[in-house]
Amino acid sequence: MALFLENEEQVQALFKAIPDIIIVKDSNGGWAWANQVAICMFQLQDVDYRGKSNFELAQYTWIKELLISSDVTDEQAWQEKKSFRFEKNFRAPDGTTQIFDILKVPTFYEDGSKKALIVIGRDITERKKVEEKLHLNAKILEASNDGIMITDAHNTIIYVNPAFTRLTGYGLEEVLGLNPSIISSGIQDDRFYHQMWEEIFSKGMWQGEIWNKRKSGELFLESLSINVIRNDQGKISHYVAVFRDITIREKLKKDVVLTGEIQRKFLPLDYESDWLEMKSIYKPLHYVSGDFFDYVFDKRNNRLILSLFDLMGHGLATALQISCLKVLFRQIATRELSLEEKMAWMNKEAIQYFTDETFAAAILVEVNPVERQLTYCSGGINHFIMATKKKTVVTAPGSFIGLMEDESYEQYMIDYQPGTQFYFLTDGLYENLIEEIDDHRNFDETFLYLREISNGPMNRDDASAICMNFK
Repeated sequence: MALFLENEEQVQALFKAIPDIIIVKDSNGGWAWANQVAICMFQLQDVDYRGKSNFELAQYTWIKELLISSDVTDEQAWQEKKSFRFEKNFRAPDGTTQIFDILKVPTFYEDGSKKALIVIGRDITERKKVEEKLHLNAKILEASNDGIMITDAHNTIIYVNPAFTRLTGYGLEEVLGLNPSIISSGIQDDRFYHQMWEEIFSKGMWQGEIWNKRKSGELFLESLSINVIRNDQGKISHYVAVFRDITIREKLKKDVVLTGEIQRKFLPLDYESDWLEMKSIYKPLHYVSGDFFDYVFDKRNNRLILSLFDLMGHGLATALQISCLKVLFRQIATRELSLEEKMAWMNKEAIQYFTDETFAAAILVEVNPVERQLTYCSGGINHFIMATKKKTVVTAPGSFIGLMEDESYEQYMIDYQPGTQFYFLTDGLYENLIEEIDDHRNFDETFLYLREISNGPMNRDDASAICMNFK
């Protein structure tokens, strides 16, 4: 059924109902008619605009440039003799940019002469913002190093990003319309997936680790998060899964854990005899520790020589450096040298195993049980605790090892009696002493107190100690 308008009043009524800008210009460029939207936008409410050109009307409005520049596109529409569409940006008085979609339709008489130019403008600023945001989101999805998969409410794949393809081997066209189970490894059982979906429905998300399978058949471990997307009515519309391959990370983690276990096996056992009780504390902050201690008996000279090290760092490189220090200590411990000479030798030899950014704190201790003398030499562990009737902090001067090749060190000697106690601590433990150690605590109580601190929430570093109680 044909729909037509019988007169000009109907035409104007229709134009007034349209929320777009509508302007009709005569063949000379003068405004013949404009709807209220256009009049308000160009601030022509009190102006007799009929017959006036863009240039003449520009003096009444704050968007002069828009009106004046319209002459160029008006002429272009007349010359091409067909509809001409384009977008136009202009700056509003408040500094914001508005964008209009403009359509110019030239009309002609039967003899080909100009009749009228119809101009229709629509504010598409908000639409452009939405498009820009969608475009940005799409770029983010494409640029993400994490694999992203989006499914509809029926868990049918509708999108995967390039990282998904790189991680699984499946392209978008291969998985579009399929269920995510296409990459299932079969390792997780039905119970696992049942619990996962229960959490997704109850909490709106799930996070965890899961084994999946690449297109090649290779299994890989991924860290996966699934989030529910709901529409305005609160109903589930989509699921978004984001994952990353953590297979190598987990392998490295296992290697680090194994390194920590081996490192712990290098530690000597606690010692007890008729003249000495010696206990140790060893608490890595993570898996691999930068702390280490060791002791040897020099049977020829009837001496106990022990060492405590605190390296800067906690990783695998630190574990190797610790091993080097252990070897160096074992090489030098029983040589006929003073303690300060042993420290100087270790410092010189250790430098080759350190980088410019690493160094170690150390202390060497030698015990003569016959003379009841304890000699110590500090290489950066500058405090320890001595307890007789009262517990006191002993300051032990000495520079770090591994910094300067020709560093010199000094040794000091303390006479002890049965009942004297010594506590040699790394910084991770010493700096967390929130109170002076109670003088009324016996050796076992003090040891338990220090161990409690090493396991406490305030600990932010490796924590180690050698605790000695002379009988």
